[in-house]
Amino acid sequence: VKIVSGGITSDNVQSLTEEGSTKKIFINQLEIFIRRLSADWQSDRAIQPGDTENAKYIIQQASNDLINFISRIPQEFSEDLGKSLTVFVSRMKDLRQHKFYLDGGASYREFWRKGDEILESLEKFILSLEIE
Repeated sequence: VKIVSGGITSDNVQSLTEEGSTKKIFINQLEIFIRRLSADWQSDRAIQPGDTENAKYIIQQASNDLINFISRIPQEFSEDLGKSLTVFVSRMKDLRQHKFYLDGGASYREFWRKGDEILESLEKFILSLEIE
């Protein structure tokens, strides 16, 4: 049984609702991912301040997860979302290649600063996404 009201069937309403909810679900999943990533990054920084191997692993996993998100972007989003997320993946891969030198800790601090910047930028970007 289809309910018709003003030329809109219940099936049409459901598909519009599903489209909006698909975008909302995707953004919610992305937000949860970012919060977990941020918590993991910050806890690793606090627990193992002298070791960056685990932090590099966190970044590697995060870039892989972002690639997974890019592959699942709902069609309702513009192509710009995938391009923007790809930039974050590139920045993460660059951070994984960060070199450390005997420079009084400057390169070490630079590693953590770059990681913090990536996460802060990613959080701001996700918050800027709008669900129409």
